[in-house]
Amino acid sequence: FEFKYTAQIRRRISCHVRLPDCGENITMKKLSVSLSGHRTSISLEPEFITALHDIARQQNKSIASIIEHIDDNRTPNTNLSSAIRVWILNQYKK
Repeated sequence: FEFKYTAQIRRRISCHVRLPDCGENITMKKLSVSLSGHRTSISLEPEFITALHDIARQQNKSIASIIEHIDDNRTPNTNLSSAIRVWILNQYKK
């Protein structure tokens, strides 16, 4: 598996989140992306980042273009990371 990152994705940063209910540590990944000329960071679980990479490859699109599409079509009060997760789940439902 080989994936080429677009120039719009700048870096990945790991942070650890402790979930109080299940006692598990989850490593979140941050993607820095340029959306409509503005840089933003998106935090996602590694599984969702992998899924995003897989879908981008299958659709022959860049991750940045997919995220921009999700950003343009999400409802006003929806968090971008949440919108990305729901979009990914909907892709797997197809």
